[in-house]
Amino acid sequence: MAAFESASENYIVVYPQSKVEEWNEGCDCNKPHRLGINDLVFVENVVDDVKAKYNIIDGELFAVGFSQGGLFTQNLMCNSSLKLCGHSISCLAYVRAAVSTMRDSKSHQLHDGTWHK
Repeated sequence: MAAFESASENYIVVYPQSKVEEWNEGCDCNKPHRLGINDLVFVENVVDDVKAKYNIIDGELFAVGFSQGGLFTQNLMCNSSLKLCGHSISCLAYVRAAVSTMRDSKSHQLHDGTWHK
């Protein structure tokens, strides 16, 4: 775990777990896709649940993913109804085409120790 919650007492950190061993990151080629799992709606529901219990500032919602979870954060940025401020990806094969379809340029990716925006 990244332990983001240890960085500040002013943040709420949520670690959702995909329903199977990987996220439906939007490639239409993996097990969650074949099973009809809609992880976008799942995460949107998690965010709604957290917002119902805590005072969440709409302009301060971020997604962070590691490896295949990083691909899923790209899917969230491109296809979710959530208004994400940005997302960060670590340990992912750099997919320039996916980044070019993002709603904005608030994408940060770490590859081989170098940050890409």
